[in-house]
Amino acid sequence: DTNLFQLKNPSLPPKKEYQKDYSDFISNIVERYDGDGNNDMPNLKYPILSYEIETEAQGSFHWLGTAEEYTDLLKVAYVAAKKANPRVQITLTGFWIGDVLNPGEPYEKRIEMLDEKMFVKKNWYKYVRSFQKFLKEKNYFDKVEFHSLEDYPAIYTAVEWIRQEMKQNGYEKPIYVGDACATPTL
Repeated sequence: DTNLFQLKNPSLPPKKEYQKDYSDFISNIVERYDGDGNNDMPNLKYPILSYEIETEAQGSFHWLGTAEEYTDLLKVAYVAAKKANPRVQITLTGFWIGDVLNPGEPYEKRIEMLDEKMFVKKNWYKYVRSFQKFLKEKNYFDKVEFHSLEDYPAIYTAVEWIRQEMKQNGYEKPIYVGDACATPTL
């Protein structure tokens, strides 16, 4: 999807006939590592109670499914994880949108500033629309993660943009930075 990156093993959504298998997979992982004393990994020292469902599932080189397929996957994973242990926290896919999100400026204007040799602009429009769709699924995640892969000021604009989207959808949830480095997009 971008001109810069190629991934050898991107993620695909399970076919409909395998969604039950995926649900069982999520339940079993949560149960094995939740530290509740029921079917836990032998000698488990520290429980794992937080899971991110996919990464950069906006349709990038990590995820080959659609935004709709991701939201379906998210719902299945959330229900399965919470059934295994209600204390588990589900993190929405880590967003990466470069430094094109700025609450004070339309994202379309920022995307048009991208160098087409490095970034396919139509993909960035798709990414933003995917994030907006994901953020509407407020009942199927507990926290939001974004990837800060540009200069640090983009953290502030990304957080503010995510907060605005959540507010428009009538909720507020914790926001975390996942991957981090300093390589400006614009």
